[in-house]
Amino acid sequence: MLIELIRYFAENKPELSLRFLFTVEYWGTVAYFSKFLELGKNCIAGISLDMVGGDQNLAGSTMIVDEIPHHLTSSLDLFLYDHIQRLAHAGSYRMVGESILWARTQKVFYTGGSDHYILNDSTVAIPSTCLNTYPDRFYHRPEDTPDKISKDTLNLFFSTVIHAIPDFAKSLNQEKERSILLNYASIQKDLLRYLNEKIQSSEKSDLKKDSFMICHFFESF
Repeated sequence: MLIELIRYFAENKPELSLRFLFTVEYWGTVAYFSKFLELGKNCIAGISLDMVGGDQNLAGSTMIVDEIPHHLTSSLDLFLYDHIQRLAHAGSYRMVGESILWARTQKVFYTGGSDHYILNDSTVAIPSTCLNTYPDRFYHRPEDTPDKISKDTLNLFFSTVIHAIPDFAKSLNQEKERSILLNYASIQKDLLRYLNEKIQSSEKSDLKKDSFMICHFFESF
């Protein structure tokens, strides 16, 4: 999916520059920033694409947006969750009462248990979220084979990213109001977003910098 994202954004450039990072899980990311820590100072947010292709019906999983920890301020996770919810509703159907979603989605509190942990560490300090499918009954097991991959799951995560990043970029330039996203936020996140807006309003945004990072981490066994 990462290659397709590169291909898509090469033709549809958002108002933020993008940096795609290929590493070998924690060790590769630590090694990268040990050499190129200065590059991280120009990044305003990051996404870790973790397990984004599993078939929910086979794995019993939920599509997850991991909340950005509160010591870092960014609304990126809210944009991602807003779009993944919209896409999940787009495939819903109605029998009696409430509509039934075709995909299970959830925004969870930051746990630090995935590869974006390195980006959120105080030594790097890039506000980062993780897109994932979890729990997964095939997680790190021999049964985790290509036949468990779902094109629908890949497409939902792909569509979420390509819609959320441009909206997030526009929000930084105050060209688009997306306050409705705060419906999904905690009180703490509301407060931090307000403080972050005050800080951003007092600083000039330089969109020529490498300002966004998308990470995909290869499993290492």
